[in-house]
Amino acid sequence: MAKLIRTALFLGLLMAAAGALLAGIDSVTEPRIEANERQRRQATLKELTGFDIEMRGHEDVAACDRDLVALAVVAQGYGGSMDVVAAFRGGRLWGMRVTRHGETPGFADILDPSDWIGRIDADSRVDAVTGATITSNAVLRARDEALARWDAETWCAE
Repeated sequence: MAKLIRTALFLGLLMAAAGALLAGIDSVTEPRIEANERQRRQATLKELTGFDIEMRGHEDVAACDRDLVALAVVAQGYGGSMDVVAAFRGGRLWGMRVTRHGETPGFADILDPSDWIGRIDADSRVDAVTGATITSNAVLRARDEALARWDAETWCAE
């Protein structure tokens, strides 16, 4: 019985040490992961808009400058929520980019801006992308929400 208690205590201490080690590693790496994610999102927004802008969190307005309004929209995809930025320039939908998603690798390739999402506009109609219906519908819902919320006068007045 004493041996069983010693073994249980040893395993408990081992688990506590492993947990503390993982928590320490997480606290050290978290700021770097966040910085890398912010940098990746900024690069995506620069690709969309043509200039450097910074989007913080899930704010509604990513940019309002140079005849450009970029709205942040969250849509529910197959793998969870997707952060999408829709840019409006010259009174029309200029383009869209997905800045964060949890979609299945491979299926999420449809989110590549060189594919259909890079050419989507207010009138685009996509029935579905084969094998990724939920993901493609989420992008279209994000586009529709951005179009419903967009008004250059309102967003840029502040």
